[in-house]
Amino acid sequence: MELKWDMIVLTLAGLFVLWIVSMFMESLVRSVLLPKVIDKYVLITGCDTGFGSIVIRQLDRRGVHVFAACLTAKGQKEVESKTSDRVITLRLDVTDHESVVAAFEFIKKKLPKDTGLWGLVNNAGIANLPGLIDWCTKDDYKRVIDVNLLGVIDVTLTFLPLLKKARGRVVNIASALSRVAMGSGGYAESKYGVQAFSDTLRRESRMMNYGIKVSILEPGFFKTQLTSPEKTRSEIKKSWDRLSKEKQAEFEPDMHEKLSNISVNFMNFVSSPNLTIVTNAMMHGLLARWPKTRYSCGLDMKVIFIPLSYAPTWFTDFWIGRSTMNDKAPEEKRKENELQSGAFGSMFVATNN
Repeated sequence: MELKWDMIVLTLAGLFVLWIVSMFMESLVRSVLLPKVIDKYVLITGCDTGFGSIVIRQLDRRGVHVFAACLTAKGQKEVESKTSDRVITLRLDVTDHESVVAAFEFIKKKLPKDTGLWGLVNNAGIANLPGLIDWCTKDDYKRVIDVNLLGVIDVTLTFLPLLKKARGRVVNIASALSRVAMGSGGYAESKYGVQAFSDTLRRESRMMNYGIKVSILEPGFFKTQLTSPEKTRSEIKKSWDRLSKEKQAEFEPDMHEKLSNISVNFMNFVSSPNLTIVTNAMMHGLLARWPKTRYSCGLDMKVIFIPLSYAPTWFTDFWIGRSTMNDKAPEEKRKENELQSGAFGSMFVATNN
């Protein structure tokens, strides 16, 4: 029996060492970058703010030619004021097929002869949090899915000939919520769709020898316009106000305020201000010799969402219910837990005296 335990310990130790070595070897392999990038042309969507506005500057500094697609004229001017002439801005609404085709023709003319598009980063996205599913309409879902999923599909399919010509890269932005779905309004649903579309494109590219490498980014929560407290509270209040009096009567009178507090407190607790965690992953997906298939970005992604995605469903449901359905701020929760611990300790002492 003692020998068996020795064998088990030795086997586990060996597997652990093998895992460490394999992780180290993979990091070495993944660290190799393309030797020449100044002849590469990349399209980034959603460059007005957030991740898009940061990654174009990073690529610009590396000497990469960038087509920065912005939704607004204000976004275009902002980009132009902070970048070199290697960055060419254009207007693009990913929900409008004519706009996508016009962008394709514009970029095709700008590319040097016999040059394809090396990279496409489908970064454009919106979020919507109209409270409970019971408060939503089809239009709430459609508005988000049109941008986050159908927009990704339309842009990718339109630019596929140029990507095939360069045997280039596609980087699609999914989310932590494409691992563990929660929240209403279509955001998680759209990001699950991005995962499926990206996996299918990657497999077909290998099967048909297109030479296109497809990477999926799975960011956790970051402090961007999508997670701003003002935007969250405004959308939930707007959804509540449009409900009929009969519908509102099904819930507590201050239910919209409670949901706002729950959402804002959760996002404030897990959101990171370091947006370069995501943009560095975008850069790696575009410029590494061997990019990853998936990039999990953010501490919350690694310690919360990935473990929950592999946990039994009952445990994930329980954890989400316990951690989100509380409208107290983190500091209030801590004090409440201390009081409960103190009360439990007093009970324990009283019981044993």
